[in-house]
Amino acid sequence: MENSEKGREEILIVDDIQANIRILGQLLRERYHIRIATSGEKALAIAASENPPDLVLLDIMMPGMDGYEVCRRLKKDERLSHIPVIFITAKGEVEEETKGLEIGAVDYIVKPFSPSIVMERVKTHLELKRQRDELSQMTLDLTELNHMKDNLLAVCSHDLRSPLNGILGFADLLLEKEYLDTEDREGLTHIKASGNVLLGLINDILDLSKVRAEQVELKMEPISLVDVIKTSTSALKHLAMGKGQSLHFEDQAGDSAILGNASSLGRVFNNLLSNAIKFTPDEGTIRVTIEPGPDGKVWAKVIDTGIGIPEDKIPYLFDQFTQTSQSGTSGEQGTGLGMSIVKEILQKHAVPLEVESEEGKGTCFKLTFSLSTQAPAASPDKVVSSSPHESSLVEKKKHLKILLAEDNPVNRKLGEKMLGKEGHEVTVANDGEEALMRYTASPEDFDLIFMDIQMPRMNGFEGTAAIRAFETTNPDGVDAADLGLQSSGKRIPIVAMTGNALEGDREKCLTSAKGLGCRGRGEKFFARTRGQNDWIII
Repeated sequence: MENSEKGREEILIVDDIQANIRILGQLLRERYHIRIATSGEKALAIAASENPPDLVLLDIMMPGMDGYEVCRRLKKDERLSHIPVIFITAKGEVEEETKGLEIGAVDYIVKPFSPSIVMERVKTHLELKRQRDELSQMTLDLTELNHMKDNLLAVCSHDLRSPLNGILGFADLLLEKEYLDTEDREGLTHIKASGNVLLGLINDILDLSKVRAEQVELKMEPISLVDVIKTSTSALKHLAMGKGQSLHFEDQAGDSAILGNASSLGRVFNNLLSNAIKFTPDEGTIRVTIEPGPDGKVWAKVIDTGIGIPEDKIPYLFDQFTQTSQSGTSGEQGTGLGMSIVKEILQKHAVPLEVESEEGKGTCFKLTFSLSTQAPAASPDKVVSSSPHESSLVEKKKHLKILLAEDNPVNRKLGEKMLGKEGHEVTVANDGEEALMRYTASPEDFDLIFMDIQMPRMNGFEGTAAIRAFETTNPDGVDAADLGLQSSGKRIPIVAMTGNALEGDREKCLTSAKGLGCRGRGEKFFARTRGQNDWIII
């Protein structure tokens, strides 16, 4: 710490011999602020004061507490351990120097003093301390910036995705109208396409942030590579169908168990497949295969009959915001982030990726996975159709009575229109509190509840907890009577809707589900991220 009066760095000289103190003091006083201690105890007291020194010149041989013990205590104190200590000694033995360095000293000065050596060593270690202090401050600043980034991403995740849901949803509804003329239909198509580009950019930025926020060692566990790929192909098949493409998955190696993170690897295959679909012409073919490899390995390949990648562009394929083509074969726009996400995730999995491509003929991405000796646990994730005719959420009714809790008026109106268009009877609520009031007034009037997570007054988690408490006493002991309600004996399916896409949102839903009386009762907790076409059982 710098001396507040003179703006100079402070050096603490610790020696029981006045002559040594006088020599060092005269030598250093012109450039530094000097403090003096004649015993180990006094040195520790000065170091622990509000203004600790920037460097300590510490004699080893002192009565009572010697220099070794003083240094040992300084290094044990987290507040003082960063202060550099230079030992002053009349001894020059290697063993003594080694002992001091092991305790935590940064250097030695041997008596009798050489003024130039003393000055240079003090100067060097003060400069090193300044650099360490600056690095420490930069780390603190980066941590603060990281918190700001997380807050910004939360805004991007919810406050940007939610209005986009309204834009894209109403564009879809209007495009279904038969009375639109060609010009109006073309304009709406452009609105929808532009909205999808923006949504893709938001999703990719959030995705890349998730990858970089994850620890170097992801939570790795035995997983089924087949399940990961099937989930991705199922989620993206509608995009291929829209271009008349054939999308096939072939498992030639048996159900391969690998050690990995299913969520992260799902992002890898989603990006590889969406790229293949984007850059493959209409009526083209996309194949995903798992093939046996050498030495306990398997190859996962994504092969397309697309436009290919120029050979000189392949080295830059995984750079951020780099695109080998401005748009897809049907004019699809991209962000240039997808392949960067693939690269970072695979690096964390230590999975090599090879690219083979020929312009005009297609591209093959080959990923090499090591097989796991452990069998994967049964996956809790299943994808079920959002169609009420196929849904296992409720009885197979064609016309459901739905309670929709959503605070955003645009999304509330959109949900009401979309569900109403399918023949369902919709009752709306502005927040969790109103949803609770409407449901508890007449539980028999509803078959299903759609509950937005982020709402004022009472959010989706709180609203769900209150409804479960109304229905029954849950395992945590929350009883309906605690809320002034009487148990209905009914457990209605509740679907959580969220615009959040940050890491941990899914886990929060899972944790909340368990806390809402879902343990051991055969009940699923559902979540849907706006913009997806399927319900994901979690």
